Amino acid sequence: MTFALGQAKRLPSGGATTATRRALVFVAIPLLFLSIWELYKYVNGVSDYKLPHVWRIFTYFTTRLSNGELTAVFLARSAWTTALEALLGLAVAIVLGISLALLIAYVPKVGRGVLPLVVGSQAVPILALAPPLLVWLGTDWKSKAIISGYVAFFPIVIFAVRGFTSTKPEFVLLMRSYAASPWSSFWKIRLPAAVPHLFTGLRAAASLSVVGAIVAELPVGAGSGIGVVIHDAAQFYIFNPRALWGATIAAFALGATFFGGVVLCERLTLARLGGKH
Repeated sequence: MTFALGQAKRLPSGGATTATRRALVFVAIPLLFLSIWELYKYVNGVSDYKLPHVWRIFTYFTTRLSNGELTAVFLARSAWTTALEALLGLAVAIVLGISLALLIAYVPKVGRGVLPLVVGSQAVPILALAPPLLVWLGTDWKSKAIISGYVAFFPIVIFAVRGFTSTKPEFVLLMRSYAASPWSSFWKIRLPAAVPHLFTGLRAAASLSVVGAIVAELPVGAGSGIGVVIHDAAQFYIFNPRALWGATIAAFALGATFFGGVVLCERLTLARLGGKH
């Protein structure tokens, strides 16, 4: 019997109206943004090389590169490279973040010294940290995964600590009355109670892992990835501004995919926990 499952958040039971409203908002916000884009361009007379039309940016995906490859395929390949690096980085962030959270939550004397270091690490700009790490570790996938994990681990630590310390005291006392081992108490009470908090941190970390992977690709020497495309397109923006905006859209889509994947895992996990209760 798992006593802490009742602490896990249940999935919302909204009907079709709620789903429709969310879908409308999901569509309306980008349309509003694009309308403001075009209105600003029209009112201020901004030239195409500074701010291209929205439809010209989207038609860029249908163009072909000098080697004959479709631009959309090239961006998809680049996004796939970045996605693999970000996935590895997210895995590093999960292992590092949860390990530190357990240390902070259950070894208070050590945790009081570790937490300030964790918070202080976020004051170091990743753009300042990435170049020396790439020089030290090289420009292969390992260095990019470590940089991605460094960017993404902080929210996992904070929310995991909150989750591991959120267990109701009466549940802990009940397990002690059953002479349960600390491991059994953790597995049956503390971990299920922490799951909603863990996923809150993971939602933030998922997008940050993509940001970290892209930043790791920006310095000279990286072979492929969305970061490389953004770097190259920015250098020739005045000649082909659509290339930079196209790469930016690909990066946005990749980050949204990571976020959506975590949300899907969260719903499936909480539904399973709720079904066991």
